[in-house]
Amino acid sequence: MANDDSSTPRRALGPIPDDWADSPQSPDSPAGHHYEPPSPLTDTGLMRRLAAFRDDEPAKLTTPVPPPRPVLPDPEGALPPAHGRRFSANDIPYGEWAAPRRSAASPLSPIPDFNPVLPPPNRPTAPPSVTVPLSGVTGSPQSALGAPAAPVGPTSFDKFPKSIDTAPTPPRAAEPELSPRQARRAEAARLKAERAEAKRAADEQHKAEQAAAKQAAAEAKAARKESRGHKVSPEELAATAAARLAPPTSPSSPVRSTATGSEQPEQPQRKSRPVVIIVASVTIVVLLVISAIYLLSLRSAAPSGTNSPAQAPIDPLLTSTELGTLGGQSWGTQEAANAARPLCLPATADGLPAAQRTSARRIVSTTSATDSLLQIVDVYPDVTSASTAYALRLQQTGICADDVAVINGASTIDGMTDSANAVMLTVQDAKPIYHTLLLSRTGRTVSLIDLATSTQLPVTAVATVASNSVTRQCSSGDGTCPSGIQVKTSLPPAGNQPGWLVAADLPRITPGSGRWSSTDNPVNSLGSGCEGVDLTRLSGANADTQRTLLLADDPKAPSGFGVDQVTYTYADAKAATAAAKTINTNIASCAERTLTATVDSGPKVSGTGANSLKFSGSTFHVTQKTGQSTPLYRVGVVTVGKRLVYLLANPTKDFDFSDESWKAVVQRAAERVTQLP
Repeated sequence: MANDDSSTPRRALGPIPDDWADSPQSPDSPAGHHYEPPSPLTDTGLMRRLAAFRDDEPAKLTTPVPPPRPVLPDPEGALPPAHGRRFSANDIPYGEWAAPRRSAASPLSPIPDFNPVLPPPNRPTAPPSVTVPLSGVTGSPQSALGAPAAPVGPTSFDKFPKSIDTAPTPPRAAEPELSPRQARRAEAARLKAERAEAKRAADEQHKAEQAAAKQAAAEAKAARKESRGHKVSPEELAATAAARLAPPTSPSSPVRSTATGSEQPEQPQRKSRPVVIIVASVTIVVLLVISAIYLLSLRSAAPSGTNSPAQAPIDPLLTSTELGTLGGQSWGTQEAANAARPLCLPATADGLPAAQRTSARRIVSTTSATDSLLQIVDVYPDVTSASTAYALRLQQTGICADDVAVINGASTIDGMTDSANAVMLTVQDAKPIYHTLLLSRTGRTVSLIDLATSTQLPVTAVATVASNSVTRQCSSGDGTCPSGIQVKTSLPPAGNQPGWLVAADLPRITPGSGRWSSTDNPVNSLGSGCEGVDLTRLSGANADTQRTLLLADDPKAPSGFGVDQVTYTYADAKAATAAAKTINTNIASCAERTLTATVDSGPKVSGTGANSLKFSGSTFHVTQKTGQSTPLYRVGVVTVGKRLVYLLANPTKDFDFSDESWKAVVQRAAERVTQLP
């Protein structure tokens, strides 16, 4: 709108030429228009005059237009950069604006040709070689150095190369030869430098070893922390440890040979091999530690009673190959034995914990019909349960509820497992069969082995073969593995009522027939009639008890055939020894006092039982003649500490113990009494 509030809009001006000389208002305009000074009219008047003319009619008056603002010169179009035009660096304005600065040489200016005035210097890449004359040096030292090189005159610029890469290498001046003294000094300096370098390399190697050891310890600690938080596979742990312990590698850069100046690949340093060996050794140790932690985490994380992947391939049972030629037999046939049980060991017992899993195998001989091996391995939830089961199994072997066997002896095995014992028995058939029961416990695994052979085998041989199975059982890490097996003679394990003979302590009189049973009664034994004392009320005894064992299921046995065991307890060992001496004296002199009696002294008995308690005694064979019959008696009198043991059997002329068998019964009775608390 106009400044004087006119409603007529202001008319736009036409385009203005770039040059003032081409403008119609210019006096030099080619259109012939002449310059007219601006109208003195006001803006409002000027606008009214413009409104009086029509748009399609040419305007008779022209509106003066101010000259255009100056345009900055185009640095690329006005003048080429090669001209090197330079604008002033001061702030003198051009019209109303100042021109920008411009450097003398634009970045777009072409690079001029460069011809070096002097040739590029030839810098050596290696120290000059030294030639030491070893022989044939004559004259003074100065003559050995040779004549000085001739001066070199100026060289024409045309002979210089255009670039450094094509510059020829000038010939190297001959190195002066050293005298022997100078050579020795040079050699000494070289040796000193080599020793210094060797010492520096040793120091660096020592530092590297210490750093590798610290890093390995840190990695092992970190691995243990990681294994506690989550389970990882051994491959992942191994890869992680190897990645952390691997030294950083860098591409080998070529170096220039000192002899020829050519580029050759860098040779590895002599000290790199020991460092690699040390790092590899530390890596192996870390991997072993990680593997152990991983196996322990698997065993602790696996639910009890389940077969983890690490335990599945392990066979805890003996194989026919491991038996070899045990007992002079050939072992080859293996068969499952889930229902079979070892001698004297029933499937269940009062207080026996339940096993989580059981493995059984029976191996028979290919050369004998009687030789066989039966093994049962029970795995329990924990070590406490396994220890309880082992104690009950051992007690079962010590009393042997099977009435066909008699206990011959027992042994303790050290250096095989956490606990190991063996009991030797004989099945008294027409052809005796010898059994070796070997029980062992390692960790929470209990192994029961019953080896039946036609001849009694040494316990050491059986334990050595069984150690192959125990080695696999202890691989889980929760038990003791075999190491230096030693076998020691021991007593048969005590039963739930220690101090008494058991049925397995007495032999059969007729092979293949008969079984023993026991009953506990008040003391009612009358003795053989030669003791000279009342056995039902022995003077000075504080306590007395009696057990009677009877033989049944033997058609040849007389009625009521059996053995009485009476145990008297005194205040001390001296009183028990005095009472035993009285009874022995009376029996030995019975024939002098009674004309119907005949007494034969049997073998003496002595030994050391449990708790290092010693015992000793005598055996007798007494015959009493009467008018109608001639009864026979076997008598045994033994003192065990403060206790007196009296034994009496009632055989006949055709059905009797042998002297050795009766001695074994009296010996076993004394051993059983030593197991009393």
